[in-house]
Amino acid sequence: MKLTRNPTDVLAGVLLIGTALAFLWIGRTLRPDSITQMGPGYAPNLLCFIQILLGLGVLAAGFRKEGEPAETWSLRPVLIVALAIAVFAVSIEELGLLAAVCATVIVSGFASPESRHGQNLLLALFLALFSTVVFVKGLNLQIPVWPAIGRQA
Repeated sequence: MKLTRNPTDVLAGVLLIGTALAFLWIGRTLRPDSITQMGPGYAPNLLCFIQILLGLGVLAAGFRKEGEPAETWSLRPVLIVALAIAVFAVSIEELGLLAAVCATVIVSGFASPESRHGQNLLLALFLALFSTVVFVKGLNLQIPVWPAIGRQA
């Protein structure tokens, strides 16, 4: 008899618990205080404990319910998506929101060999315009839209 009946759920539960524990450790210096006097660590700690409980539930389900074997995955998509996030972080200040979002979507499109670059370009343009409307116009965040706009000389 196999101990793990649903390895996908077991891995997901371990991932949920592991990330919550990591964020609890990262935020260990934040004071949680109490529910009546909430400190800066109260909400993050509460969310981490909720995530741990959810992870334990998913982990328990992985040992109880039958499921498919875990799929193998490639490192290429993970690295390309991480690269796309880095591209956004590096380019947002210098190139502005429109170019940074477009570059992020285009770079992340290379993560999948089935990706169609024409569709990615249309998606990049749509998301760039949508991001501008939501974050710059709607929420009035001080994010440069173009390289020269939003900067003081």
